[in-house]
Amino acid sequence: MEFHYFNICDVFLLTLLLFSAIVGFIRGFVRETLGLAAWGTSSWIALKDFPLLTDFFAKWIHNPLLLKLSSHLAVFSLSLICFLFLTQLLCLWIQGSIIQSINRSLGIVFGLIRGFILITTGYTAALYFVKLEEHPEVITSCKSISLLQKVVLSMDPYLPEKVHSPLFLENIKKLKEKEVDAQKLTEELSAPQPQ
Repeated sequence: MEFHYFNICDVFLLTLLLFSAIVGFIRGFVRETLGLAAWGTSSWIALKDFPLLTDFFAKWIHNPLLLKLSSHLAVFSLSLICFLFLTQLLCLWIQGSIIQSINRSLGIVFGLIRGFILITTGYTAALYFVKLEEHPEVITSCKSISLLQKVVLSMDPYLPEKVHSPLFLENIKKLKEKEVDAQKLTEELSAPQPQ
């Protein structure tokens, strides 16, 4: 394998994947997943109304918007602290157990998946704001760009219609045309030549 074909964008993406995998290895699968669950659950709990807490804050805060925000923020903070404390206790128990190696191995897998999701999300966001032909040369010549484009094309049907911007739809259309052209070229090149 010749590494001089990779450009700085490929190196950056590979570094991001490796960094995410290392963080996953250090933290472990349980801490990573329970950390995400803690943030998600705390956010969900914070969206609920708590009249007792709102009445408590109403003594000092008279602006209705600030009152609502402060009560939701307090609920979010308290629930996040509780969930993270429970996560820490569980992780301390796992550290001394026999499943620590499995926890770290799954942490690497989790980290790689997280890194790939971050990269794909970043590229999808770029398609919302920059025309495909205006992407810098360093990105268009990147070896991993074709994989990212295929992932974005496969995700497109699952994105809600209301998040599609005209520029994003135009970029997706161009990516589909590019993929069809590549398939035609592959079929032509793989067809047996008459002798």
